[in-house]
Amino acid sequence: MDALERLSTVEDLRRLMGRYVRYADHQRRQDLASLFTPDGTFTPHKPDGSVWLRMRGREEIAATVGAGGGPGVTLIHHLFSDEIDVDSATGARGRELSGVLNTTARTAESA
Repeated sequence: MDALERLSTVEDLRRLMGRYVRYADHQRRQDLASLFTPDGTFTPHKPDGSVWLRMRGREEIAATVGAGGGPGVTLIHHLFSDEIDVDSATGARGRELSGVLNTTARTAESA
């Protein structure tokens, strides 16, 4: 794999992460889960680096990722930086530093 192929793969992965946060913010759970392979895993970490959750497979990912949202909740994901290592044409590893702002709409009753 030459440098141009590696850079193209890194950019494709960045765009994939962009779709991920768009789907998450708009509570498109099935679209988000479709970004993973059928047996894919998703393991988000806490700020201290410890594992927050472990999910396996599209169904579990869709059910778990969407659990934080709901009526009146707005999720806003921010991607800050990434570390992507392309190992080969079929393998890459990476980390994405991100944050989520979780807000709840105020109603007349809660004001």
